[in-house]
Formats: sequence, C-alpha cells, structure tokens
Amino acid sequence: SSDEDRVVSEHIIEYYFNQRSIMTPQEEYVYSIDWIPLESLNKSKLGRNILLLSIEHPIDNTIDILTNKICSNNNISEDLSSLKNLFAKNQQLIIIKALDTIDLENKLRNHFHWIAEEYNENIYSNYYDYIVSKGQNIELESIIADKFNLSMFVQEDYNLIKQDDDFIWIGRGYPYRWIMLYNMKKVGFNETDNLYDLFNAILDSNEVGIEIQSGYRKKTTLQYNDLDIDIYRGLYDHKQSQTGGPFALYLLDNINSDEVILVASVINNPGNTKMPHLLQMDALVRNINF
Repeated sequence: SSDEDRVVSEHIIEYYFNQRSIMTPQEEYVYSIDWIPLESLNKSKLGRNILLLSIEHPIDNTIDILTNKICSNNNISEDLSSLKNLFAKNQQLIIIKALDTIDLENKLRNHFHWIAEEYNENIYSNYYDYIVSKGQNIELESIIADKFNLSMFVQEDYNLIKQDDDFIWIGRGYPYRWIMLYNMKKVGFNETDNLYDLFNAILDSNEVGIEIQSGYRKKTTLQYNDLDIDIYRGLYDHKQSQTGGPFALYLLDNINSDEVILVASVINNPGNTKMPHLLQMDALVRNINF
C-alpha cells in the first residue's frame, strides 16, 4: 500500500487477518503480515502471497496508479480481484480497491472468507510441493495403502514407530512430527461424539505416551475434496520428555465403504514457531485420497 493508505487501514487489515490463530501453546497467527512500502515492491514482488491495497480517499499518486494499471492490463473491472503468477511462479495476488475505510471494512466483512480461501489454496499448494520435494518413502506409503486403502504421500525421512490391525504411527526427527492413522467402522460412530475422548483412548491403548489437555481446544475447517471438513485442534503433554505442543485431528470419510479414518498430526518444536508445520500437515491431509 501507499504510506497514506497504510495509516488509515492498517488496523482494519490486521483485525481481519489476525482473527485466525492457533494456540501452540503460544498464540500463533495463521497469516504473518508484512507491510511493504511501494518503493520496495521490486524487492518483494516475488513473494508467494501479495495483497495490493488501494484506497481512493486519501488520494495518492503511487498505489492508486499501480493498481489501475494492473487492472487495465488484465481487463479487470471489479474492485476486488485475484491474479495468479503476476510477478512470479506459484504466486497469489489479490487487489482491493476501496473508496474509503468504511468501504474497505464492508468489503472485508463480506468477502474475507473468499480472500482467505484464495490465499489458503496457494499456501497449501506451495507447502505440498515443498513436502514432495523432500523425497518419498515408498515402503511406508505401501503399508498405509494396504492397511487403510489410502493414497498418502510420506516423506523419505519418516519411520514406522508402531502398527496394529487398525492403527499405524509414523514419525520423523527434529522438529518432531508424528502422524497416526486409526481405522473404525461407521456403524455406531457419530462425529458429534467427543473426538478428543476417542483420541485419548487411542493414545492410551497404543501406549503413545502423550496426553491431550482439556483446554485450548478449537475447531477449524479444511477444504477436502471440495468439501469443508472439521479439524479438531488442541494441545498435548509428552510425559517422558516433559514437553508438549499442538495436535490436530482430521476425520476422513470413505464414502465407498463402511469405514472412516481418523488422522492425527502431532508437532513438537520447543521454543520455535509451529505454524509452518501445522500448515504442512493440513496440506498433506488435503491431498490424501481413498
């Protein structure tokens, strides 16, 4: 944005984007906002996710001219628009043009879900490409395919920790990331049941050695096969190491069978941010197929 537009709009932009946060146990924001003055755009325009904000009042001769030029060159007439790969590959750019701050707030109130979905799609796509670039563990993928009828990418550095008839636990080293899968019949199961209690029971019966906390539980959503599925998030304690961190539960429904698969991701990265790892796990899960 221009300096003039940032002064009047910063609190509005940050209010909407900072509504999305997860306890890890510190509060971490899903989106990290970095304001860039227009004169620094050439240094920053290769970023993966960019928002160009142009507010007509106050008037300036910088961002308003740039956004109008981009819109004209790309045959865009709307005040809210989305462009892929304008300055760089795998880039999501959104343009917001508003009359004033009242108009800006109205646009964000009415369209922020769409804005977030545009950025999320790009974030998850880029994270999945990053995961895949780390190499493939075909042996573990085959075990998961045979046991759960799932096609799931597994990084090369993951190891098998434990498996049973209806349970598998894989993981990798620092920062520690565990993935657990549990198969159950649909008969007698209802998602409205307490999924946290079910996960606790699975952890106990398989002697995983962690215990989930009763507080800081939060339900978010993830687009999976064109549907929004619920993610059940929370915090755990690892008794042996006297540490803990965030976990997430995903319930995948195989519509062609009488089974559902509970996928759990567990992150441990003491003293460091966990958000990138949480988003990587989301990206991995949304690419699982039966």
